[in-house]
Amino acid sequence: MSRVPAKKAEKPQSELSYEEGIEQLEALVERMEEGELSLEETLAAYERGVALHGRLEALLKRGEKRIEMLTPQNGEEKRIPFETEPEHIAFALEEE
Repeated sequence: MSRVPAKKAEKPQSELSYEEGIEQLEALVERMEEGELSLEETLAAYERGVALHGRLEALLKRGEKRIEMLTPQNGEEKRIPFETEPEHIAFALEEE
């Protein structure tokens, strides 16, 4: 007799890591794309997805604030925010 693994208890949204949130969001999208959910299940999945998106966005913004580069300028340290725009990333990769 085969046993079906027990479903993991979902963490409260406020405790999710970025990776866990992405994993859950991808699973929700996959379930919705299959088209086999009822209207109520689809709406609940959509609501959960919107909440997860908000959590992920907040985590990214917090991460952006934490990532700062320290560069000396006139003998003083100056904080320069890490650039997250794709053109800045591409430019940095071309220089390597």
